[in-house]
Amino acid sequence: MVYQLDRFHIHQCIKRNIVPKEAQDRITELFEEGHYDEMLAYINQYADSVESKEEKDKSSKKARELYEYLNNNRSGLTPWQKQRNDYPEPPAGLVYKNMGVQENQNCTTITLRMKYGRKRWSTNGANNMAKLLSCRENKELADTIERYTDGVIISEPIYEILKTLSAAKAPKKDGKGNPYIDILNHHMPMLDALQTESRKAFKRAFA
Repeated sequence: MVYQLDRFHIHQCIKRNIVPKEAQDRITELFEEGHYDEMLAYINQYADSVESKEEKDKSSKKARELYEYLNNNRSGLTPWQKQRNDYPEPPAGLVYKNMGVQENQNCTTITLRMKYGRKRWSTNGANNMAKLLSCRENKELADTIERYTDGVIISEPIYEILKTLSAAKAPKKDGKGNPYIDILNHHMPMLDALQTESRKAFKRAFA
């Protein structure tokens, strides 16, 4: 088994806990170069340098929280590619990717479709919707529905749509028409009043 921290979250944690841009860049540089002991020593030194007696000043506290997070997960700082040299070859058609790829897929496939817009889900509902979204992304949705329903769920809505859009239900007037026609069928006192250039432009646009 290989244990590795997600590098995106490490960078995010550095930015959240270290305010000066110069200190952020130095810590990030040491991390990317793999100088983890030097990086931890730098964070500890920075925490000491910003120590303050003011209760509202959390700079030192947040820096020490970053130190604890990285130090407690020291074994997960090294990228998985550098932890071993005996990984098996990936199956045909597959490629080994970094952790961020799955993180991005989770966001675009699941999070953006289920978390925002004041959506609320039960546990069963969220699990079922996640399965549906995953099936759709994997191009397996139609096969999955057919396998469990024999096509019954798909055929009935199509029938209803065709029935609704039959020729008997077509509108009497074809074409785009004027979306404001119902409004303009009624008297508009403004049209009888003294008209400025702006009012004339409004009239030409909508009347």
